[in-house]
Amino acid sequence: MKRGSNLNSLDNSRCPAIERLPLDLVHTLHRDLTLLVRLRRGVEMADIHIQRSRQVAEEAQELLGWLRRQGF
Repeated sequence: MKRGSNLNSLDNSRCPAIERLPLDLVHTLHRDLTLLVRLRRGVEMADIHIQRSRQVAEEAQELLGWLRRQGF
């Protein structure tokens, strides 16, 4: 199976040695790289959610303190 010229040129611009690899290995590498990128994005998003949760918890503590000082 021959790769299309667009895919081939894109692959070559990122890794010139890829043209010497068997097509099934190229597909496997691409799939694995895609999975790693998705995992990294998932970890980054989890970090963002954790930071937001901590911020909200801190704001809730401040609000509770204010409410107590106001006699509620």
